[in-house]
Order: sequence, then structure tokens, then C-alpha cells
Amino acid sequence: MGKISNNTNNNKGFTLVEVLLLIVVLILVGGLGYLGYKQVNKKSTTSTSTTTATTTKTTTPATTPTPNQNIVKIPELGIQITVPDSLKDLTYSAAKNESGEAIANFSTTSLTNLDAACSGQLGTLTQIKGQYGAPEGPGLVKQFSTFYIAYDTSMSQCSMDNADANALQLRQSTVLRSAYPSITQLP
Repeated sequence: MGKISNNTNNNKGFTLVEVLLLIVVLILVGGLGYLGYKQVNKKSTTSTSTTTATTTKTTTPATTPTPNQNIVKIPELGIQITVPDSLKDLTYSAAKNESGEAIANFSTTSLTNLDAACSGQLGTLTQIKGQYGAPEGPGLVKQFSTFYIAYDTSMSQCSMDNADANALQLRQSTVLRSAYPSITQLP
């Protein structure tokens, strides 16, 4: 006579499908949480006060063929920058980032008038206490005795459907970067 076997399946645990489903759900929840965090963080670092840049027009003597220059004072960063006439409508919004450092996001009235989404899309200057020493961080603009100014540029187009705004953003951000060497500390 043969053996009688008891074939009851007493498997405890999860099936492979259940584990994979759990992993997919966790990845989705984590991804959505990360996107939400970035969106909230981006809003907190944007302007708490929008300031139209104060410009002082300085004319050069007739013997120098340099065009008129505009001095933009940014007291929140303790600096001033000299920009050409093509950026005479430069604006900035000042705030503090998550590290407590003073930042200024730049735009122009002409760029914002083309597309409101382009406000603050020319780049950011940040005042950071101490000496520059982080090559992986934002780029150094100028070192002063107790702080330095670093820049970060917008890497994306500011408008989804306005090619003129995107072209102006590119031109103006290039001009602004070329004015960085003129930055001096406010007296």
C-alpha cells in the first residue's frame, strides 16, 4: 500500500507579485512626495518682497565712447552692479534661501511683460558668508572680505509658448552675466 500524503499548502508570506506591487506603490508615493517638496521649497525661496531695482544713470565723458551705464544697488546683498542700457529695466526680488542666505532673483520689466512666467528667470545672485571654497556649488562672482557673491543661472526656458520671451531671456541673461565683473561692495 502506498503512503497517504497530506498536501495542504501552508505557505506564509507574500507572493512576488505582491512585493513588486508594494515597491511600485512606494516609488510612486516617494516620487510624488519629492516633487511636492521641491515645489514648496521653490516657493519658499522665491520672492518675499519684489523690488524694482534702483538705477542711477551715469554718463561718461564725451572723450570715452562707452555707452551710458546704470548702477543697480542691491542692499539686501550689500552690492551694486553696473549694467548696460539694454538692462536698464532690470528688476530683482530679494529673499532668504533655506540656509538663511540673502538671494536676489533677476528679471526685467520687458521680459515679464512678454510672459509673466519669465519673472525672476535671468539668474540668481547669493551672498554667502566666508570664503569661497565649494567648486561643486554655484559659481563665484566676487570675493569680499567677509562674504562672497555666487551666481546660479536658470537652465530652462521661461516660457512654454512664447519664443520671443525665450530669446529675450537668453540675450538678457548673457548680458547680465557679462556685467558681473562690475559688482562692487556698497559703501
